[in-house]
Amino acid sequence: EEEEEEEVLSSNDDEDDEEGARAARAARAEAEEDEGAALSMSAMEGELRDGIMGILDTVAAHFDAFRALKDRSLDARIRGVSITDDDMAAMDALQNSIIDELKSLKLNNARIEALVEQLYTINKRSIGLEGKLMRLAESCGIGRPDFAKAYQGHEMDPSWLDTVKEKTKSWTRFAIDQRDRADEIRQEIFTLAQETGVPIDEFRRIVQTVQKGEREARQAKKE
Repeated sequence: EEEEEEEVLSSNDDEDDEEGARAARAARAEAEEDEGAALSMSAMEGELRDGIMGILDTVAAHFDAFRALKDRSLDARIRGVSITDDDMAAMDALQNSIIDELKSLKLNNARIEALVEQLYTINKRSIGLEGKLMRLAESCGIGRPDFAKAYQGHEMDPSWLDTVKEKTKSWTRFAIDQRDRADEIRQEIFTLAQETGVPIDEFRRIVQTVQKGEREARQAKKE
């Protein structure tokens, strides 16, 4: 009986050893598989990161050149002159290139919302300044529709007050009596344009485009 018990115990030990070996092999295989997956994921992340950085490097280089031309264009408008056709063509080409590169990037919703919020904050400042200018005009007897018609499209024109001065007596009073305050407000508008890198009228169109996109997105969700 003792011999039989020893044989049974020995058999159980062998089975335990074999089971342990199988478990060890399975663990090693799983570890190797995890390591391979990790390496594969790391390689994918590296490739993705390199691709994104390449796009951003291209955008940064193009944007530096674009911003230099845009600043030149903005300064020219403030002085009442225009940039050359070659500069305008170069600026358009750079802008299209930047847009094409950025289209290949995917921003998360939180980042998009932050950018839109920043855009609207700047727009609020612009509207506030233009509102002050309009109220100055109203104090001289100029109606809002008349002011808007005379002002829009001439936001960056340095000689605008001299141009509108001869329109009516109300405009003459505005251009003379309120000139100092109007010049102060317009200088703030020019400064804001320089901060954003685009003239106020162009910035307004950008905001309108974003607002239109948001409306269309909300409508699409409802449908």
